[in-house]
Amino acid sequence: MPSQIHHKTVAALRILLIVLMAAMALDVLWQVVTRFIFNSPSVWTEELARFILIWLGSLGAAYGVAEGFHLEMDYFLKKTEGYRRRLLDRIILAILLLIGLGVFFFGGGRLVLLANELGQTSPALGLPMSLVYLALPLSGLLIVYFALYRMRHPLPQPTTDQPID
Repeated sequence: MPSQIHHKTVAALRILLIVLMAAMALDVLWQVVTRFIFNSPSVWTEELARFILIWLGSLGAAYGVAEGFHLEMDYFLKKTEGYRRRLLDRIILAILLLIGLGVFFFGGGRLVLLANELGQTSPALGLPMSLVYLALPLSGLLIVYFALYRMRHPLPQPTTDQPID
């Protein structure tokens, strides 16, 4: 059962990232069309692209932890095997867990609360900035979840002659 929840969470996150990427591509395309064809650039497209990029980067980091292609110490992982490799992988996951919890969840959560308390809104779209910053604590929760899951269910280790992707 936990495995099914994990796989559905990863699949939903993958779909969300694809949708966000497509939305950003369309947004930037519209910006180019309005700027160079109509000579009247849209005022909201740049801001929307920036906000989508925040969500893409944050959620993409969580997806990287889930799939095992986040920034790791490849140099050290390639030099180790067996028990030492599993230990190093757990240390890396523990560091990611702490970053996800401390920086993303708690730091991002404080940013969301502060933006909400101050009533900050974006200039062009008028969106509450707390909605934009919500990507951070949400990604933090996902990073923590995926790191814990990977500690309990490690990814298969490549053999020494296979490159680490």
